[in-house]
Amino acid sequence: MNNRRKRAFAAFLLIFALAASLVLPSCSSLPAPEKSVDAPGDAGPPESPDIESEPPPAPASSTQKTQTAMTASYTLGFNDADEKDVAVFVPVERITGVPPSLMSGSGYNLYAEVLPVSATNREIVWNLLDAGGVNVRMQGRYIYAENEGSIRLRATVVDGAAPGREYTQDFTITVSGPSTSTPVTGVTMRNSIDLKVGESDTLVATVAPADADNKNLAWWSAAENVAIVNKDGLVTAISAGVTIITAVTEDGLFTAECTVDVEPLDISGITLNKDEASIMYGETITLTASITPVHATNQAMIWSSSDPGVVRIGVNSQTQNNNTAVNTVVVNSGPVNSITISNASAPNSITISSITVTALAWEGEATITVTAMNGSILATCTVTIADPYAEEDPIP
Repeated sequence: MNNRRKRAFAAFLLIFALAASLVLPSCSSLPAPEKSVDAPGDAGPPESPDIESEPPPAPASSTQKTQTAMTASYTLGFNDADEKDVAVFVPVERITGVPPSLMSGSGYNLYAEVLPVSATNREIVWNLLDAGGVNVRMQGRYIYAENEGSIRLRATVVDGAAPGREYTQDFTITVSGPSTSTPVTGVTMRNSIDLKVGESDTLVATVAPADADNKNLAWWSAAENVAIVNKDGLVTAISAGVTIITAVTEDGLFTAECTVDVEPLDISGITLNKDEASIMYGETITLTASITPVHATNQAMIWSSSDPGVVRIGVNSQTQNNNTAVNTVVVNSGPVNSITISNASAPNSITISSITVTALAWEGEATITVTAMNGSILATCTVTIADPYAEEDPIP
């Protein structure tokens, strides 16, 4: 039964006691029983004249009844010790957050934390135990150390260990002189650079002031698939796109940023493995194109035959075209090795660096041309079909 229910029950008993005192008559107000008249010859033993009967107790007054009821109410409602709300004392276990060192010539507020956070008493009183040759001024938690040295402080929490017993913890703090180094105040570099795929450029980050002691920098790229940067600020373009190169100082963590715009790299030159070739009817040769630069962004090329009825080009052994002449092949992406086929048209999903050239006539001539997708760069090979039955010159 909790305290609220016990109080309600005590109040009920009090009301019941008051009602009983007002309604029920006292024993003294009841009529005395009539004496029975003994029949003749039936007389009982004679009454003793010198023994008087004990008078009945006086009826309790209404005030006394009320006090009795209230006493019962208090006893039932509040006298059960294990039902009372008893506050639990939580002692201090430790104090943290006190700095191990201070700089001379400056004032500090000692902000420390009492653990656990649920400790009953958490207020700290600070005292100087040993100045250690340091000129120290303290007021509350404020401390000012004028010169170098080592000081000892004591933190006290009144009633921190237990009721009536304080908790104390001592701290040693080293006071050092003002720093003589020159701190970094900022860093700057170019805002943007433009590169083509494969190109490199070095970013120079200027740390201020010029006489700063620690000028160390860290570098990183926001998109390393576009451009990378090394520890010296050398930026290398990887693929077309935009990225941010950031330099950050080790001292102070100051930052500078540069936007790098990487442009696609076009083919600047094409070279065929043959400038001219002579083949007979039904024979096949392979032409291979080499491009510069080798890391050009768009390596797609257009291959064509000036007379596909005489010389046919082939690119894909999986696509037969019933000996229909292929005049132009247009492809769009990464290079593959030589492909030897008959009659086919190229898909638009691979870059063809090598094609086959097949003679379809007994005689004739055709020019095979390979052109970069921008149309400005090309290379050619003249293919002549030799007649195997041509008359040879007589031997003299």
